[in-house]
Amino acid sequence: MGNLFSIGFLKNLVVAGYVVKGGTKTVRVRGYPIRLTVDHWRVLRRIRTYSIKEPDTLDWLDNIEPGSCYFDIGANIGQYSLYPAIKLGHDIRIFAFEPQSNNYYALNKNIYLNDLKDLITAYCVAIGGTNGFDKLYVPKFIPGGTVRNSDRNP
Repeated sequence: MGNLFSIGFLKNLVVAGYVVKGGTKTVRVRGYPIRLTVDHWRVLRRIRTYSIKEPDTLDWLDNIEPGSCYFDIGANIGQYSLYPAIKLGHDIRIFAFEPQSNNYYALNKNIYLNDLKDLITAYCVAIGGTNGFDKLYVPKFIPGGTVRNSDRNP
């Protein structure tokens, strides 16, 4: 029998604590409160690193002009759709595209939790450079996960 208190067990225990408390966590991103659903430790990591993982992306989003239309391709759980929507309010229209079903579920839940359904429209589709249908290779079927070309099976 393995170690009862493995890292994975402890991570899941922390997530269970959030679930018992309603399953959400609010994080402040550049002064704006954003509420996110917590259903996996990977989502907690995304929340912890929200402001520091991609500061250049947040800088770019800070420069979006009011009245703009923004496409978030590979939206994941929506962190880079939620921020400009909360910051600009009704002065922006966002279309978020996320093909992985767990992330798409979390994306829609986060839109709902932040009352942004009139500003963000989510689509469960992949966007690419060619037209057509293909398989989506998902190495781990977990919320907050990502898919890269290197993950594809030959």
